[in-house]
Amino acid sequence: FEVLCLGDGATRLAHVRGKLWWRVWVSTYDLVLVALRSFQGKVDIVHTFTDEEGRLLERSGEVPVGAAGPTNADGDAAHERGLQAVRDVQ
Repeated sequence: FEVLCLGDGATRLAHVRGKLWWRVWVSTYDLVLVALRSFQGKVDIVHTFTDEEGRLLERSGEVPVGAAGPTNADGDAAHERGLQAVRDVQ
């Protein structure tokens, strides 16, 4: 998978960890928690958030608005604006 890290705005390759391989399905716009590998530029997906958890994180200010995926008819455009705000932080 290719993921956008909200902490620094970098795009990295992600891998689902072994114990989650058969239990987790990751799709476009999913909000995931990743762990950075110290020896490579890759990350491991350690948790996937539900839609409700993503909205809760947005409301509490933990993630930028729009980062948890599209929630309206404007969908993709609103989501891209939210992600662009993260990329502009660099």
